[in-house]
Amino acid sequence: MERFFSIRKEIPAFLNKYVSSDTTELEDKFQDPEFLRQSAFITDLTNHLNSINLSLQGRNQTVSDLVGIINGFWNKLNVFKHALEKNNLTHFPSYLKLAEELNSEKNIDFSCCSSQIQQVINEFNTRFKDIESLKSSVLLYNNPLGVSIEDQPPDLQL
Repeated sequence: MERFFSIRKEIPAFLNKYVSSDTTELEDKFQDPEFLRQSAFITDLTNHLNSINLSLQGRNQTVSDLVGIINGFWNKLNVFKHALEKNNLTHFPSYLKLAEELNSEKNIDFSCCSSQIQQVINEFNTRFKDIESLKSSVLLYNNPLGVSIEDQPPDLQL
């Protein structure tokens, strides 16, 4: 996705030069701010998802490590959502680049993608709902002196 987005300006010229059929509709897509906005969003979101995917694939990781990675990404998704609601594109480099290019011509609202981030959050909540039940055990494993004894199972309290 990142490569596709980076050559988005060259694609219409390529289509025009090397494709014999009518490519006007496709060429127009690459001039459409909404299409470009969606492409930038998908590019950045895919990069974030690839990052967590690679983190989860590492060797020699404990369940605690994996739960930490998933919880960290959950938190990132919420940060992303709130940032987009404020039209803050700090965590979305492709979006930011597009905004710089297009805002000189048109004022584009990038906050509309916060609902799509919410869909990703909902999907994470569904797919990783069992992680919540592991949190107290993982917390006990990671920091046995920092947890409340009363919150632990009776067989572990003494």
